[in-house]
Amino acid sequence: MNSFLRSSPTLIWAILLMATLGSWQIGVKEAALVDGSAVLGVGLMVLAFIKVHLVLNYFMDLRHAPWGWRLLYEGWIVAVCGLLLYLYLDAGAGV
Repeated sequence: MNSFLRSSPTLIWAILLMATLGSWQIGVKEAALVDGSAVLGVGLMVLAFIKVHLVLNYFMDLRHAPWGWRLLYEGWIVAVCGLLLYLYLDAGAGV
């Protein structure tokens, strides 16, 4: 039982669980704000993409993929996160 609790998938699952609970708490706090906060929104998006990275690496086993594929999916994560953050912040600036 002790080795099960110390295995990588169990630890990553616990990190994902804590990140999910943390993002839920941030979302509740942001919803309570009258004007919202760009910092909280950015934090939620970055946390979501960290979770995507962990799921791809540890549960889809892409950490053992060839370097070309790793660069492709890691670049995709960074590009999509950057684009969504840009659109989020740009939309907030127009309000």
